[in-house]
Amino acid sequence: MNDPLSTAKFLIDINQKEKAKIVLDLMFPYAQNIEHFDELGQLYVRCKSFDGSLKIALKMYNDFSLPTEEKYKVRTNIIRGYLQLNKPEDALKFIQLSLKDNPDDPELRMEEAFTYFLLDRKDLGEKVLRDILTKPHDEELGRKVKFNLGTYDLRNGLFKKGLREVLLGGRAFNSWHEFPFPKTNLWQGEPAKGKTILVCAEGGIGDEIISVRFMKHLKERGLNPIWFSNSKAVINIFERCGFPCMSNVKQLPDDWLWTYSMPVPSYLELEQNELWYGPYLSPIRKAPKLEGKKKIGIKSMGNPHYDQDLHRTVPFEQMIDCIPEDYTIYSFHMDEDFNHPRVINLKDKIKNWDDTFDYIDQMDIVVSSCTSLIHAAGAMGKLSVVLTPLLNYYTWAIPGHKTKWYNDNLTIFRQKRYDNWDLPLAELKEYLHEN
Repeated sequence: MNDPLSTAKFLIDINQKEKAKIVLDLMFPYAQNIEHFDELGQLYVRCKSFDGSLKIALKMYNDFSLPTEEKYKVRTNIIRGYLQLNKPEDALKFIQLSLKDNPDDPELRMEEAFTYFLLDRKDLGEKVLRDILTKPHDEELGRKVKFNLGTYDLRNGLFKKGLREVLLGGRAFNSWHEFPFPKTNLWQGEPAKGKTILVCAEGGIGDEIISVRFMKHLKERGLNPIWFSNSKAVINIFERCGFPCMSNVKQLPDDWLWTYSMPVPSYLELEQNELWYGPYLSPIRKAPKLEGKKKIGIKSMGNPHYDQDLHRTVPFEQMIDCIPEDYTIYSFHMDEDFNHPRVINLKDKIKNWDDTFDYIDQMDIVVSSCTSLIHAAGAMGKLSVVLTPLLNYYTWAIPGHKTKWYNDNLTIFRQKRYDNWDLPLAELKEYLHEN
Protein backbone atom coordinates (compact mmCIF):
# COMPACT_ATOMS: atom_id res chain seq x y z
CA MET A 1 0.00 0.00 0.00
CA ASN A 2 2.29 2.72 -1.31
CA ASP A 3 -0.27 5.54 -1.56
CA PRO A 4 -0.55 7.29 1.86
CA LEU A 5 -4.13 8.30 1.10
CA SER A 6 -5.02 4.66 0.52
CA THR A 7 -3.39 3.86 3.85
CA ALA A 8 -5.51 6.52 5.56
CA LYS A 9 -8.67 5.21 3.89
CA PHE A 10 -7.84 1.65 4.94
CA LEU A 11 -7.29 2.72 8.55
CA ILE A 12 -10.62 4.57 8.57
CA ASP A 13 -12.40 1.52 7.13
CA ILE A 14 -11.06 -0.69 9.93
CA ASN A 15 -12.02 1.96 12.51
CA GLN A 16 -8.44 2.99 13.31
CA LYS A 17 -9.32 6.66 13.01
CA GLU A 18 -6.63 8.00 15.32
CA LYS A 19 -3.94 6.29 13.27
CA ALA A 20 -5.56 7.56 10.06
CA LYS A 21 -5.43 11.09 11.46
CA ILE A 22 -1.68 10.72 12.09
CA VAL A 23 -1.21 9.78 8.42
CA LEU A 24 -3.29 12.77 7.28
CA ASP A 25 -1.38 15.14 9.58
CA LEU A 26 1.89 13.90 8.07
CA MET A 27 0.56 14.45 4.55
CA PHE A 28 -0.84 17.93 5.14
CA PRO A 29 2.44 19.88 4.63
CA TYR A 30 3.00 18.13 1.29
CA ALA A 31 -0.41 18.82 -0.29
CA GLN A 32 0.17 20.99 -3.35
CA ASN A 33 -3.12 21.66 -5.11
CA ILE A 34 -6.80 22.15 -4.47
CA GLU A 35 -7.64 18.53 -5.32
CA HIS A 36 -5.16 17.21 -2.72
CA PHE A 37 -6.55 19.52 -0.03
CA ASP A 38 -10.13 18.63 -0.91
CA GLU A 39 -9.47 14.90 -0.57
CA LEU A 40 -7.58 15.41 2.70
CA GLY A 41 -10.51 17.44 4.04
CA GLN A 42 -13.00 14.70 3.21
CA LEU A 43 -10.84 12.10 4.96
CA TYR A 44 -10.48 14.30 8.04
CA VAL A 45 -14.28 14.45 8.20
CA ARG A 46 -14.48 10.66 7.97
CA CYS A 47 -12.00 10.50 10.88
CA LYS A 48 -14.26 12.90 12.78
CA SER A 49 -11.22 15.14 13.07
CA PHE A 50 -13.06 18.43 12.73
CA ASP A 51 -10.02 20.51 13.64
CA GLY A 52 -8.23 18.84 10.71
CA SER A 53 -11.08 19.45 8.25
CA LEU A 54 -11.33 23.07 9.40
CA LYS A 55 -7.56 23.53 8.95
CA ILE A 56 -7.89 22.25 5.38
CA ALA A 57 -10.89 24.47 4.59
CA LEU A 58 -9.18 27.60 5.94
CA LYS A 59 -6.05 26.80 3.94
CA MET A 60 -8.09 26.44 0.76
CA TYR A 61 -10.04 29.63 1.46
CA ASN A 62 -7.04 31.81 2.25
CA ASP A 63 -4.34 30.47 -0.07
CA PHE A 64 -6.14 29.66 -3.30
CA SER A 65 -7.84 31.88 -5.85
CA LEU A 66 -11.21 30.17 -6.08
CA PRO A 67 -14.22 30.90 -8.31
CA THR A 68 -17.13 32.47 -6.38
CA GLU A 69 -19.14 29.24 -6.35
CA GLU A 70 -16.19 27.17 -5.05
CA LYS A 71 -15.37 29.80 -2.44
CA TYR A 72 -18.98 29.59 -1.24
CA LYS A 73 -18.69 25.79 -0.87
CA VAL A 74 -15.41 26.07 1.04
CA ARG A 75 -16.95 28.70 3.31
CA THR A 76 -19.75 26.21 4.05
CA ASN A 77 -17.12 23.68 5.17
CA ILE A 78 -15.51 26.33 7.38
CA ILE A 79 -18.89 27.10 8.98
CA ARG A 80 -19.54 23.44 9.71
CA GLY A 81 -16.04 22.97 11.07
CA TYR A 82 -16.41 25.86 13.50
CA LEU A 83 -19.81 24.58 14.63
CA GLN A 84 -18.47 21.06 15.18
CA LEU A 85 -15.68 22.57 17.29
CA ASN A 86 -18.16 24.59 19.35
CA LYS A 87 -17.04 27.96 17.97
CA PRO A 88 -20.32 29.60 16.91
CA GLU A 89 -19.02 33.18 16.93
CA ASP A 90 -16.40 32.27 14.33
CA ALA A 91 -19.03 30.37 12.34
CA LEU A 92 -21.38 33.36 12.39
CA LYS A 93 -18.78 35.61 10.72
CA PHE A 94 -18.59 33.27 7.73
CA ILE A 95 -22.35 32.75 7.70
CA GLN A 96 -22.86 36.49 7.38
CA LEU A 97 -20.38 36.62 4.49
CA SER A 98 -22.24 33.84 2.69
CA LEU A 99 -25.64 35.41 3.34
CA LYS A 100 -24.47 38.46 1.39
CA ASP A 101 -23.87 36.17 -1.61
CA ASN A 102 -26.99 34.05 -1.19
CA PRO A 103 -29.49 35.38 1.39
CA ASP A 104 -32.14 32.77 0.51
CA ASP A 105 -30.04 29.60 0.76
CA PRO A 106 -32.22 27.52 3.14
CA GLU A 107 -29.39 25.19 4.24
CA LEU A 108 -27.26 28.22 5.12
CA ARG A 109 -30.15 29.74 7.03
CA MET A 110 -30.52 26.52 9.00
CA GLU A 111 -26.82 26.78 9.92
CA GLU A 112 -27.55 30.38 10.95
CA ALA A 113 -30.41 29.26 13.21
CA PHE A 114 -28.23 26.54 14.75
CA THR A 115 -25.49 29.08 15.41
CA TYR A 116 -27.92 31.40 17.19
CA PHE A 117 -29.04 28.43 19.31
CA LEU A 118 -25.43 27.79 20.37
CA LEU A 119 -25.03 31.49 21.18
CA ASP A 120 -28.15 31.26 23.40
CA ARG A 121 -29.95 33.66 21.09
CA LYS A 122 -32.75 31.15 20.78
CA ASP A 123 -35.53 33.61 19.96
CA LEU A 124 -33.56 34.73 16.92
CA GLY A 125 -32.82 31.12 15.93
CA GLU A 126 -36.52 30.26 16.10
CA LYS A 127 -37.39 33.34 14.02
CA VAL A 128 -34.96 32.25 11.28
CA LEU A 129 -36.44 28.73 11.15
CA ARG A 130 -40.02 29.96 11.00
CA ASP A 131 -39.05 32.42 8.27
CA ILE A 132 -37.69 29.54 6.15
CA LEU A 133 -41.14 27.93 6.21
CA THR A 134 -42.73 31.08 4.77
CA LYS A 135 -40.58 30.76 1.62
CA PRO A 136 -41.01 28.17 -1.14
CA HIS A 137 -39.41 24.91 -0.01
CA ASP A 138 -39.55 21.20 -0.75
CA GLU A 139 -41.00 18.56 1.55
CA GLU A 140 -37.65 17.32 2.83
CA LEU A 141 -36.52 20.80 3.85
CA GLY A 142 -39.85 21.38 5.58
CA ARG A 143 -39.33 18.20 7.62
CA LYS A 144 -35.82 19.30 8.59
CA VAL A 145 -37.02 22.70 9.76
CA LYS A 146 -39.94 21.25 11.73
CA PHE A 147 -37.58 18.73 13.34
CA ASN A 148 -35.40 21.60 14.54
CA LEU A 149 -38.45 23.60 15.63
CA GLY A 150 -39.47 20.68 17.87
CA THR A 151 -36.91 21.78 20.46
CA TYR A 152 -38.36 25.30 20.38
CA ASP A 153 -41.91 23.94 20.73
CA LEU A 154 -40.81 22.01 23.83
CA ARG A 155 -39.17 25.17 25.15
CA ASN A 156 -42.39 27.10 24.50
CA GLY A 157 -44.54 24.64 26.45
CA LEU A 158 -45.98 22.74 23.46
CA PHE A 159 -44.95 19.36 24.85
CA LYS A 160 -46.86 16.94 22.61
CA LYS A 161 -46.17 18.87 19.41
CA GLY A 162 -42.49 19.40 20.21
CA LEU A 163 -41.87 15.80 21.22
CA ARG A 164 -43.56 14.50 18.08
CA GLU A 165 -41.48 16.77 15.83
CA VAL A 166 -38.21 15.79 17.55
CA LEU A 167 -38.77 12.05 17.74
CA LEU A 168 -40.74 11.38 14.57
CA GLY A 169 -38.76 14.01 12.67
CA GLY A 170 -35.49 12.40 13.75
CA ARG A 171 -36.80 9.06 12.49
CA ALA A 172 -37.55 10.61 9.07
CA PHE A 173 -33.87 11.55 8.72
CA ASN A 174 -32.59 8.13 9.81
CA SER A 175 -31.02 9.67 12.89
CA TRP A 176 -31.34 6.34 14.66
CA HIS A 177 -31.00 2.63 13.89
CA GLU A 178 -33.34 1.04 11.34
CA PHE A 179 -34.88 -2.45 11.66
CA PRO A 180 -35.59 -4.85 8.76
CA PHE A 181 -39.04 -5.82 10.01
CA PRO A 182 -42.15 -5.74 7.77
CA LYS A 183 -43.55 -2.23 7.38
CA THR A 184 -47.03 -3.77 7.37
CA ASN A 185 -46.44 -4.78 11.02
CA LEU A 186 -45.25 -1.32 12.11
CA TRP A 187 -47.38 0.06 14.95
CA GLN A 188 -47.81 3.82 15.22
CA GLY A 189 -50.42 4.19 17.93
CA GLU A 190 -53.40 2.35 16.50
CA PRO A 191 -55.66 0.31 18.86
CA ALA A 192 -54.12 -3.14 19.12
CA LYS A 193 -55.42 -4.65 22.34
CA GLY A 194 -54.13 -8.16 22.97
CA LYS A 195 -51.39 -7.96 20.35
CA THR A 196 -47.72 -8.77 21.04
CA ILE A 197 -45.60 -5.75 20.17
CA LEU A 198 -41.84 -5.66 19.83
CA VAL A 199 -40.49 -2.34 21.13
CA CYS A 200 -37.26 -1.81 19.20
CA ALA A 201 -34.34 0.08 20.75
CA GLU A 202 -33.10 2.36 17.97
CA GLY A 203 -30.82 4.68 19.97
CA GLY A 204 -27.93 4.36 22.37
CA ILE A 205 -28.01 2.85 25.85
CA GLY A 206 -29.10 6.17 27.35
CA ASP A 207 -32.05 6.22 24.93
CA GLU A 208 -32.95 2.67 25.93
CA ILE A 209 -32.95 3.67 29.60
CA ILE A 210 -35.18 6.68 28.82
CA SER A 211 -37.70 4.70 26.77
CA VAL A 212 -38.05 1.33 28.51
CA ARG A 213 -40.38 2.99 31.04
CA PHE A 214 -43.09 3.10 28.34
CA MET A 215 -43.42 -0.68 28.40
CA LYS A 216 -45.69 -0.09 31.41
CA HIS A 217 -47.88 2.34 29.47
CA LEU A 218 -48.21 -0.10 26.55
CA LYS A 219 -49.21 -2.89 28.90
CA GLU A 220 -51.83 -0.65 30.50
CA ARG A 221 -53.28 -0.06 26.99
CA GLY A 222 -53.82 -3.80 26.61
CA LEU A 223 -50.78 -4.70 24.51
CA ASN A 224 -48.18 -7.35 25.27
CA PRO A 225 -44.88 -5.42 24.93
CA ILE A 226 -41.46 -7.07 24.55
CA TRP A 227 -38.25 -5.03 24.50
CA PHE A 228 -36.03 -5.78 21.51
CA SER A 229 -32.36 -4.87 21.80
CA ASN A 230 -28.95 -6.02 20.63
CA SER A 231 -27.43 -4.66 23.82
CA LYS A 232 -26.94 -7.59 26.15
CA ALA A 233 -25.50 -5.08 28.60
CA VAL A 234 -28.92 -3.74 29.50
CA ILE A 235 -31.24 -6.64 28.69
CA ASN A 236 -30.33 -8.42 31.94
CA ILE A 237 -31.19 -5.29 33.93
CA PHE A 238 -34.45 -4.67 32.09
CA GLU A 239 -35.58 -8.28 32.52
CA ARG A 240 -34.63 -8.25 36.19
CA CYS A 241 -36.72 -5.10 36.61
CA GLY A 242 -39.81 -6.73 35.08
CA PHE A 243 -39.54 -5.75 31.41
CA PRO A 244 -39.71 -8.78 29.05
CA CYS A 245 -36.88 -8.69 26.48
CA MET A 246 -35.58 -10.61 23.48
CA SER A 247 -32.87 -10.30 20.85
CA ASN A 248 -34.44 -12.44 18.08
CA VAL A 249 -37.96 -12.78 16.67
CA LYS A 250 -38.20 -16.52 16.08
CA GLN A 251 -40.66 -17.18 18.91
CA LEU A 252 -43.18 -14.42 18.15
CA PRO A 253 -46.82 -15.14 17.22
CA ASP A 254 -47.84 -14.72 13.57
CA ASP A 255 -49.71 -11.45 14.16
CA TRP A 256 -46.95 -9.66 16.07
CA LEU A 257 -46.41 -5.92 15.72
CA TRP A 258 -43.31 -3.81 16.18
CA THR A 259 -42.51 -0.16 16.83
CA TYR A 260 -39.56 2.12 17.43
CA SER A 261 -39.17 2.80 21.15
CA MET A 262 -38.47 6.54 21.21
CA PRO A 263 -41.75 7.82 19.64
CA VAL A 264 -43.95 5.65 21.90
CA PRO A 265 -44.93 8.56 24.21
CA SER A 266 -46.08 10.48 21.13
CA TYR A 267 -48.01 7.50 19.75
CA LEU A 268 -49.73 7.16 23.14
CA GLU A 269 -50.40 10.93 23.35
CA LEU A 270 -48.87 11.03 26.84
CA GLU A 271 -48.93 14.23 28.88
CA GLN A 272 -45.87 15.48 30.73
CA ASN A 273 -47.22 14.32 34.08
CA GLU A 274 -47.50 10.75 32.75
CA LEU A 275 -43.77 10.41 31.97
CA TRP A 276 -42.67 9.62 35.51
CA TYR A 277 -44.34 7.00 37.71
CA GLY A 278 -41.45 6.41 40.09
CA PRO A 279 -38.12 4.54 39.83
CA TYR A 280 -38.38 1.81 37.20
CA LEU A 281 -34.82 0.38 37.22
CA SER A 282 -32.97 -1.00 40.23
CA PRO A 283 -29.55 -2.41 41.20
CA ILE A 284 -28.74 -6.02 41.96
CA ARG A 285 -26.57 -4.99 44.95
CA LYS A 286 -23.70 -7.45 44.56
CA ALA A 287 -20.81 -5.01 44.15
CA PRO A 288 -18.36 -4.53 47.02
CA LYS A 289 -19.14 -1.65 49.38
CA LEU A 290 -17.31 1.59 48.74
CA GLU A 291 -15.75 3.81 51.38
CA GLY A 292 -16.86 7.31 52.27
CA LYS A 293 -19.54 8.89 54.46
CA LYS A 294 -20.70 11.13 51.60
CA LYS A 295 -20.09 9.66 48.16
CA ILE A 296 -20.49 11.49 44.88
CA GLY A 297 -20.24 9.84 41.47
CA ILE A 298 -19.16 11.99 38.53
CA LYS A 299 -18.81 11.85 34.77
CA SER A 300 -17.81 14.92 32.79
CA MET A 301 -18.03 13.59 29.22
CA GLY A 302 -19.55 10.80 27.16
CA ASN A 303 -18.31 8.81 24.19
CA PRO A 304 -15.46 10.88 22.66
CA HIS A 305 -16.30 9.47 19.21
CA TYR A 306 -19.83 10.89 19.31
CA ASP A 307 -20.10 13.94 17.02
CA GLN A 308 -21.68 16.19 19.64
CA ASP A 309 -19.55 15.11 22.60
CA LEU A 310 -17.46 18.27 22.53
CA HIS A 311 -20.58 20.33 23.21
CA ARG A 312 -21.46 18.32 26.34
CA THR A 313 -17.95 17.86 27.79
CA VAL A 314 -17.50 19.65 31.12
CA PRO A 315 -13.94 20.52 32.28
CA PHE A 316 -13.02 17.70 34.67
CA GLU A 317 -10.84 19.61 37.14
CA GLN A 318 -13.27 22.51 37.18
CA MET A 319 -16.00 20.06 38.18
CA ILE A 320 -13.81 18.67 40.98
CA ASP A 321 -13.22 22.18 42.32
CA CYS A 322 -16.99 22.56 42.87
CA ILE A 323 -17.25 19.54 45.16
CA PRO A 324 -16.97 20.15 48.95
CA GLU A 325 -14.11 18.47 50.78
CA ASP A 326 -16.40 16.22 52.84
CA TYR A 327 -17.40 14.26 49.70
CA THR A 328 -15.52 11.16 48.55
CA ILE A 329 -15.41 11.44 44.76
CA TYR A 330 -15.83 8.42 42.48
CA SER A 331 -15.26 8.65 38.73
CA PHE A 332 -17.53 6.67 36.38
CA HIS A 333 -15.39 7.41 33.30
CA MET A 334 -14.82 4.15 31.44
CA ASP A 335 -13.05 5.30 28.26
CA GLU A 336 -10.51 7.75 29.62
CA ASP A 337 -8.28 7.95 32.69
CA PHE A 338 -9.10 11.01 34.76
CA ASN A 339 -6.49 11.21 37.47
CA HIS A 340 -6.82 13.63 40.36
CA PRO A 341 -5.68 13.33 44.00
CA ARG A 342 -9.27 13.54 45.23
CA VAL A 343 -10.79 11.08 42.74
CA ILE A 344 -11.16 7.31 43.00
CA ASN A 345 -11.57 5.69 39.57
CA LEU A 346 -14.16 2.94 39.22
CA LYS A 347 -12.94 1.97 35.76
CA ASP A 348 -11.32 -1.27 36.90
CA LYS A 349 -14.26 -2.21 39.15
CA ILE A 350 -17.01 -1.83 36.56
CA LYS A 351 -17.25 -4.75 34.14
CA ASN A 352 -20.88 -4.38 33.02
CA TRP A 353 -24.01 -2.31 33.51
CA ASP A 354 -25.03 -4.34 36.58
CA ASP A 355 -21.85 -3.06 38.25
CA THR A 356 -22.63 0.48 37.11
CA PHE A 357 -26.11 0.34 38.63
CA ASP A 358 -24.73 -1.12 41.86
CA TYR A 359 -22.18 1.67 42.24
CA ILE A 360 -24.73 4.35 41.32
CA ASP A 361 -26.86 2.90 44.11
CA GLN A 362 -24.03 3.45 46.60
CA MET A 363 -23.65 7.14 45.75
CA ASP A 364 -25.32 9.85 47.77
CA ILE A 365 -25.50 11.90 44.60
CA VAL A 366 -24.52 11.51 40.93
CA VAL A 367 -23.32 14.45 38.81
CA SER A 368 -22.80 14.13 35.07
CA SER A 369 -23.00 15.82 31.73
CA CYS A 370 -25.70 14.43 29.42
CA THR A 371 -24.61 10.79 29.33
CA SER A 372 -26.23 7.40 29.81
CA LEU A 373 -25.00 7.49 33.42
CA ILE A 374 -27.34 10.35 34.32
CA HIS A 375 -30.30 8.58 32.72
CA ALA A 376 -29.47 5.45 34.71
CA ALA A 377 -29.32 7.46 37.92
CA GLY A 378 -32.57 9.21 37.04
CA ALA A 379 -34.33 5.93 36.25
CA MET A 380 -33.25 4.58 39.66
CA GLY A 381 -34.63 7.62 41.46
CA LYS A 382 -31.13 8.52 42.64
CA LEU A 383 -30.48 12.11 43.71
CA SER A 384 -28.62 13.49 40.72
CA VAL A 385 -27.57 16.57 38.79
CA VAL A 386 -27.18 16.91 35.02
CA LEU A 387 -25.05 19.67 33.51
CA THR A 388 -26.57 20.38 30.12
CA PRO A 389 -24.93 22.18 27.19
CA LEU A 390 -26.64 24.85 25.13
CA LEU A 391 -27.19 22.11 22.54
CA ASN A 392 -29.33 20.10 24.94
CA TYR A 393 -31.12 16.79 24.48
CA TYR A 394 -34.90 16.69 24.17
CA THR A 395 -35.31 15.44 27.75
CA TRP A 396 -33.84 18.74 29.00
CA ALA A 397 -35.47 21.07 26.45
CA ILE A 398 -38.22 22.41 28.71
CA PRO A 399 -36.88 25.36 30.76
CA GLY A 400 -36.33 25.11 34.51
CA HIS A 401 -34.21 23.18 36.99
CA LYS A 402 -36.51 20.14 37.06
CA THR A 403 -37.83 17.77 34.43
CA LYS A 404 -40.96 15.64 34.26
CA TRP A 405 -38.82 12.86 32.79
CA TYR A 406 -37.21 12.18 36.21
CA ASN A 407 -39.26 14.32 38.59
CA ASP A 408 -37.76 15.98 41.66
CA ASN A 409 -34.84 13.60 42.20
CA LEU A 410 -32.93 15.15 39.26
CA THR A 411 -31.78 18.77 39.00
CA ILE A 412 -30.68 20.53 35.81
CA PHE A 413 -28.00 23.22 35.67
CA ARG A 414 -27.75 24.75 32.21
CA GLN A 415 -24.88 26.20 30.21
CA LYS A 416 -25.58 29.81 29.21
CA ARG A 417 -22.47 30.58 27.14
CA TYR A 418 -20.88 28.28 24.60
CA ASP A 419 -17.62 26.66 25.68
CA ASN A 420 -18.09 28.11 29.17
CA TRP A 421 -19.34 26.11 32.14
CA ASP A 422 -18.77 28.72 34.85
CA LEU A 423 -22.46 29.40 35.61
CA PRO A 424 -23.76 25.81 35.86
CA LEU A 425 -20.69 24.79 37.88
CA ALA A 426 -21.22 27.72 40.26
CA GLU A 427 -24.83 26.54 40.68
CA LEU A 428 -23.57 23.00 41.28
CA LYS A 429 -21.14 24.22 43.95
CA GLU A 430 -23.90 26.06 45.80
CA TYR A 431 -26.21 23.06 45.47
CA LEU A 432 -23.65 20.61 46.88
CA HIS A 433 -22.88 22.87 49.84
CA GLU A 434 -26.59 22.79 50.69
CA ASN A 435 -26.89 18.97 50.41
